[in-house]
Amino acid sequence: MTNWDAFDRELDSWAAENRRATFWWRDDDARAPDPALDALLDAAAARGAPLSLAVIPADIDPALETCLAAQPGLTVLQHGYAHQNHAPAVEKKQELGRHRPFPTVL
Repeated sequence: MTNWDAFDRELDSWAAENRRATFWWRDDDARAPDPALDALLDAAAARGAPLSLAVIPADIDPALETCLAAQPGLTVLQHGYAHQNHAPAVEKKQELGRHRPFPTVL
């Protein structure tokens, strides 16, 4: 049994009932174009699949804007701001939380 067996069985059961599953992909921590991102964009475009890309605004390479502008069906999501932990040591790591002033979080 692989990690995907249960998933495959579920999709098979949907197909047996003439149901179709709808998926979207999300890629986290995008900062700059790279071969892995190019492969993901190509795969989504080839399948006409929607893709959401979670970007970190503080570290964006300007080339990312050019790369993403030509991608149909792409949604850009803000993934924090700088992707840095500001929580006290006793709390769960997070960038934007109650431990920071409200105007800073906004």
